[in-house]
Amino acid sequence: MSMTAALLQEFDSEAGTTRRVLERVPQTRGIGIERLGEACGLEPGALLATLLELELRGLVRQLPGRRFLSAACKIGRQPLFSKG
Repeated sequence: MSMTAALLQEFDSEAGTTRRVLERVPQTRGIGIERLGEACGLEPGALLATLLELELRGLVRQLPGRRFLSAACKIGRQPLFSKG
């Protein structure tokens, strides 16, 4: 397998993992890390790395108690900067 093919295969695998996690993070209620891991079938390290990536992209938010929520949800969202 060429280096390019190996990199493409790794990218496809990461994209699939990201999609799998994103599809299972609810929009209306936070989900705990343990339950999300079970739903995604991922090891804790891989799940946390994927969640961090999604959080940095603004696609998920972490709530108190290591619960996660889709950023598409507007409930409880605080502005980053206040006007004034």
